[in-house]
Amino acid sequence: MRAKPITVQRYCVERLGVHRGAVAAARVAQWAMVTADLGRVPTTVEYSAWWSVKERTGWNHRALVHEALGEEWPATVEAVAGEIRRRSTRSLRDVQQLAVAL
Repeated sequence: MRAKPITVQRYCVERLGVHRGAVAAARVAQWAMVTADLGRVPTTVEYSAWWSVKERTGWNHRALVHEALGEEWPATVEAVAGEIRRRSTRSLRDVQQLAVAL
């Protein structure tokens, strides 16, 4: 983890490259938005239901978030969710641009 804040988008792109990183940033934002609404990190089944995707797709999204953020991904998603709640943002694009200590 870094001590200096960096945007979710930039962090994911640095870790996974431009294309895969951009997709990962969107998935991190999606997990964080559900977390912000539920008040906790959702299960994969809850995430899938929230976004109306098949459970298998939810597992694929979770795997990409894990790849981008590492083992501590739930804590990072919680941190992003905290910023979502603090700023009352509801846009995937805006969430990806949030600066958090990653």
